[in-house]
Amino acid sequence: MVAYASRLCVEAMELLFPLMGGRGLAKRDPVGRAWRDVHAIGQHIGTTWDVHACAWGAVRLGGNIPDPKV
Repeated sequence: MVAYASRLCVEAMELLFPLMGGRGLAKRDPVGRAWRDVHAIGQHIGTTWDVHACAWGAVRLGGNIPDPKV
């Protein structure tokens, strides 16, 4: 669930960030900071969509989780 939520946040930031233009690139701009933070969180192994989606699918189909670390 957290992996899906982080994916939605990344997609939302991908829609908002281009609307900022060059101003969003400034280090002090809060939207630029949010863009960097959301992408950093989206790259964490705990929120990586591909890993958790595969595990969820395996369990829903009656199998075991393929990665014991998940």
